[in-house]
Amino acid sequence: MVRTEQGVWQDDYAFADQPGKQLTRLSRTQYRAELNMVKGRPTRHFGIRGSTDPAKDPKRNRIVIKGKTTRTEDIDVQFRFTLEETSGTREIFRSEVHQVALGGPCGELRDFEVTLEVPDGIPARSDSPPFFTFQSAGDYRIIGELIRPDGTPTALEVTVEGKVVETQPIEIHLVPVVISDATAKMPEPLKKFTEELADYSQKRIPDYFPLAPGGIRVVAHPRVHDARAFVADKWFRETTEWALRARLTDLMRTVAQLSLANRMVAVLYPDDFTNL
Repeated sequence: MVRTEQGVWQDDYAFADQPGKQLTRLSRTQYRAELNMVKGRPTRHFGIRGSTDPAKDPKRNRIVIKGKTTRTEDIDVQFRFTLEETSGTREIFRSEVHQVALGGPCGELRDFEVTLEVPDGIPARSDSPPFFTFQSAGDYRIIGELIRPDGTPTALEVTVEGKVVETQPIEIHLVPVVISDATAKMPEPLKKFTEELADYSQKRIPDYFPLAPGGIRVVAHPRVHDARAFVADKWFRETTEWALRARLTDLMRTVAQLSLANRMVAVLYPDDFTNL
């Protein structure tokens, strides 16, 4: 049983399954992952969620292939995971050797189970990259199977399928803004904080949103925008909340047009924000 993750689980602990973002079991050996993957984003393979507590969920850390057999002798097998996507097919992981009763003469029907421990997901071996990436947009399928060491298939496999999308890069500009005489006297700390916020955001936002590496650029504006005149007039003091929002939007839109940015964020001192 397998599923793929890119910073969020296909079968996540934080939200209930619902159409459009659930891991659907199509058969005993086939799953459909409705949460789209992102081209170029680091990806790992784990087991399927077994409980509601992420700290105590051993099923998450193992991938299992099981069934019934009448064979009586153990043979060497390996887990192999193969990625099929529109750009081609490639092996993304092969495990160490395990043993399972798939050889020898026939006997009584009995259960078998082969378990691969994946506490860090796969690929996560010292002799391979710590993750894999989808190289093209479109449909994908990952085949987890048992093979003999010489590559001969055993016909025992589990598959998961889904779709890969390509995200467009975005640019966010952070604009330090002061709106009072008190904050206008100390622009440098706000400017420094905005620079630090831009650096931190560029590093961390891709951890929480479906973006490929380098898919976001966060820029701190080099000067502090003095908006005291904008908020001091009689219209501003007497306006309604929605009109105030509209005027603030106009202000940021003007800065955005000059900067050619996708998104604008005003950064204010806490007291200024409270006053707004």
